[in-house]
Amino acid sequence: MASTTGQAPTTTEVPGPGRRRLVLLGGLAVVLLVGGLWWAKYGPYSGKVPAVLGSHDLGDSIVTGGGEAAPAVSLAAGWDFTVAYTAAIWKALVVGLVLAAAVQVLLPATWLRRVLGSSDAGTARGGLRGDWPRCPR
Repeated sequence: MASTTGQAPTTTEVPGPGRRRLVLLGGLAVVLLVGGLWWAKYGPYSGKVPAVLGSHDLGDSIVTGGGEAAPAVSLAAGWDFTVAYTAAIWKALVVGLVLAAAVQVLLPATWLRRVLGSSDAGTARGGLRGDWPRCPR
């Protein structure tokens, strides 16, 4: 039956999280992002940059080590590179996993589906938004 008062019918909605909770969760996300990036990326490099600027030498390569050329292609060389690379980036990997988990927990799935969509086009939109600073519009 239509409403005779000219107002939209009232629906019963489940109230969303309170403003205080949103502020706390947003603050936690910022702390995770800034603190994690500092711990994984900027902190370690803040000590290395002055030395590189002074010597103009980046140090040994992960691929060649102290040698002149890369090792021959083999399973052992691939494994050695994997171990060396993981040792070099493990902090960034941990921060990325924690931030991904935080996004999954803190952002409602319905909002993500609405913004990104649930089809292949939504996947493409999400990928383009992830590369937003360099992506032409």
